[in-house]
Amino acid sequence: MIRPLQPETDAGGVVDLIHEAFPAGTTSVEGWLHQQAVVPERARHAAWVAIVDGVVAGRAEATLKWWSDSGAAFAGVSVGRAFQSRGIGTDLWEQAERHLGELGASRVTTMFVETPAGARFARAHGFEEARAETLSCVDPTTIEPAKADPGCRLVPLAEVDPAEVYELDVVTTPDVPATDAVDAMPYEEWLDTIWRRPAITLDGSFGVFVGATLASFTILAANVELGRAFTEYTATRREYRGRGLADRVKRASLGWAAAEGIRAAWTTNDETNPAMLSVNDRLGYATRLRRVEYVRER
Repeated sequence: MIRPLQPETDAGGVVDLIHEAFPAGTTSVEGWLHQQAVVPERARHAAWVAIVDGVVAGRAEATLKWWSDSGAAFAGVSVGRAFQSRGIGTDLWEQAERHLGELGASRVTTMFVETPAGARFARAHGFEEARAETLSCVDPTTIEPAKADPGCRLVPLAEVDPAEVYELDVVTTPDVPATDAVDAMPYEEWLDTIWRRPAITLDGSFGVFVGATLASFTILAANVELGRAFTEYTATRREYRGRGLADRVKRASLGWAAAEGIRAAWTTNDETNPAMLSVNDRLGYATRLRRVEYVRER
């Protein structure tokens, strides 16, 4: 049976699917429900699940990219391994395709951890690869703390005014490789979608000040129960780049993760972003997976 997603009913099954499809993830039921609740109406978001013998066997979604003025949409489908090769993905995609027609988007993107089956499915539905990211992992207990620097003040983001983090996020996000430009969302919306997300640990996320200026920060999502963390974003103000500040905040964040018993800390970087890939190489991250973004023009 395929039906519209019912967040409260389906949350547990959907989160299980997410972890199967994205083994680097830190999503919890609480965090996923929060994400669903804060999607703005302008997204015109719709989602469906496939139920087999009472189990969430697959899911699909389609939405306008509400974080971008590009007029593009995002859509995705995933099916649990135990339920694949039954046509469930195709049936779910038909639901997403109908909604995409209603959205009238200029282009559609989808994103997934690369597998031969996933790539075949995307191409069969008119998509072509547009960009890719490395997914890499490190054991945070292997990370040495940053050396003291009297010119910098390192602090957890729990002690930083979120408005300062928001401002640095806004000015650095345009530098991140993306298929569709990411536009600055209103501050209150940013607070809901980023700062207040249950998965984000503000004690394990760090910023570094040079004088009175927040020069760099990193945001860490963590699921201590799973023993897993994920660095969601690391940014440095342009005029402070090349001074090792990203390395400093990441070392502090990974040190927090190690102290919390986390043994797998993941991150992702565009394959064309040599600066951050170099930072991660020095920290000892090992590439484990490739996440690809496919695009279909209208």
